Amino acid sequence: MDDERSWPQPGGLLIDGLTYKTLGGSTSHNRAWKSPVDARSRLKWLALQPEFHPQPYRQLAKVLRENGDDAGAIEVLIALEDAHFRNSNWLVRAWARFLKITVAYGYRPLRTVLWSLAVILFGRIVVAVGARAGVMRLTWPETTPAPSGNPTAGLHPLLYSLDVFLPFVNLHQERYWWPDESASGEYRLLGQNITIRGSILRYYLWLQIIAGWLLSAIFVAGVTGLMRND
Repeated sequence: MDDERSWPQPGGLLIDGLTYKTLGGSTSHNRAWKSPVDARSRLKWLALQPEFHPQPYRQLAKVLRENGDDAGAIEVLIALEDAHFRNSNWLVRAWARFLKITVAYGYRPLRTVLWSLAVILFGRIVVAVGARAGVMRLTWPETTPAPSGNPTAGLHPLLYSLDVFLPFVNLHQERYWWPDESASGEYRLLGQNITIRGSILRYYLWLQIIAGWLLSAIFVAGVTGLMRND
């Protein structure tokens, strides 16, 4: 019998090492007993343990997956990582939080695609603003001078953002254009003039380069299963 009413009080569930093949219910004379089979209810069940043990989480995830609930199994494995990092120091918890937000500890690696698109599109806006403010400069002597009156001709903000973000990719944008750290200009937004400094834009692009490497590495690790413990 495993209906929710039969579960013990918090701290009274001792199931480390317990193995089982399925979750189900049965009837007993005049009273129906229903065993919860969804991941959310079962995580409440695991939370009744007096202390953290990884085996009950892995066992539950295995049973859910074998019974066709892949999404529920992933939810349980993510909860396992949450519980694993809960009592770590603040630096480890911060890193774990980052991994959970970006790829759910490697169980949802395609999340990095959405984060990458967000960074690239934001970078496109930043570069376009920098170009309008006149802080983007040609950097290489062999670059053909821009047409008179259009100093940023040939600069494509979206391609530039992609070039900065993607490792090992050369779209011939970042190589020839870079913010002038000594320059500043005005950009009009919502009727207000905003000062855009090349030095600030440069710092942002450095951060975008780091984000590109980091998200790419996390995506590869998530896809290949290097992060997962299942």
